[in-house]
Amino acid sequence: MPKLLSQFFLIGLLFPLVAIPTRATAAIAPLSPAQLQDKAEDIFVGKVFSVTETEAPSTRFDDKTEFKDRTYTITMGVIKVLKYKSVKVASQVKVQAWQPLGGNQSGLIGFVGPQGHVPIPMKGDIVTVYTAKHESDKNSDSNTKAGNLMVYVPLLPNGMVIQKDKGEDVDPHGTTQVTPPNTKFAADTKTLQALSNASSFQFMATVALYKEMLLNSWDEKTYRQFSYYHGLNQTALSELSETHKDDKTWGPWFESRFSYQASVYEALQTYIAKKRKGEVMSAQDIAGLTQIQREVTAKLGR
Repeated sequence: MPKLLSQFFLIGLLFPLVAIPTRATAAIAPLSPAQLQDKAEDIFVGKVFSVTETEAPSTRFDDKTEFKDRTYTITMGVIKVLKYKSVKVASQVKVQAWQPLGGNQSGLIGFVGPQGHVPIPMKGDIVTVYTAKHESDKNSDSNTKAGNLMVYVPLLPNGMVIQKDKGEDVDPHGTTQVTPPNTKFAADTKTLQALSNASSFQFMATVALYKEMLLNSWDEKTYRQFSYYHGLNQTALSELSETHKDDKTWGPWFESRFSYQASVYEALQTYIAKKRKGEVMSAQDIAGLTQIQREVTAKLGR
């Protein structure tokens, strides 16, 4: 069984209990190849010239939420255009992707919310980019610009597909036509690992949040909100399990994650029902909740 979380667990994606984001959203399920084709405004193949990273406070939440995002600015030369709105062959463009970095507050592991773009390409990679529609495009045909370069944002979460075979005789200026990369989602193990990690972090954070509310002040609205997020999380795992059911590694992996998280959520319902009645958690209840959280961390935090 893959050790998916060992390299991610130390990132420190902290989710604050006392200041729950008012505009928090759930993790986003990966798009199928057909969905990528349909939703994308531009689709193009490019060669990555450089990747730069910056860290800054997240703008996705209210001002009191001390989270940071890491933004990746990917400069690439356009090799081939597969769906046209504004991108052109032989042009140089910038692609901006992001991932949540975490926060400065302590008390909780994991991060509940979108997990950004996966995977992030490296210099020299050949990438198919499926772009989202820019806000500025609603009333205009012009995209955002950075200097003289057009800036595109990939669809979340898997709007960049890295081609394993970079092809032959690729012009360093990005003008050579090459065979489009295989966009079959199942082929990208790195992406599947990242999505599994995101799901695990989301669930660990949700369990810790429930425990905190069970031991302190119960917030029914917050509970309902994060129950919805849990449902989206489970739906994503179910879809991944079905998509990769013929894969001897990933099929059973996602199926076991789905079943395990469902069993934990069911076990928490006994405590939640008691709290909703206004009852105080007993010492035995506290011990049980603590044990559940430890087991979840031990299983999903590997």
